Amino acid sequence: MTTFMPAPPATTFLEFYPKDNNVIAIGMDDSYIQIYNVRVSKVKTKLKGHHKRITGLALSNSLNVLISAGADSLVN
Repeated sequence: MTTFMPAPPATTFLEFYPKDNNVIAIGMDDSYIQIYNVRVSKVKTKLKGHHKRITGLALSNSLNVLISAGADSLVN
């Protein structure tokens, strides 16, 4: 058996944007966070700030910020 491509990184955490449920923050096993728009099926932004997988995400409705936690013991 031959592998032609590596498997894509796994999703480790999902968080819906409180103001618009069509926008999702997706934490990935490769330490990236993708901001995905469900309505148009497109990744809007890809964020990097951790060195290990994403373990938690929180989106604030009032402060308009994204908080992330990673297996690298960092909170951004």
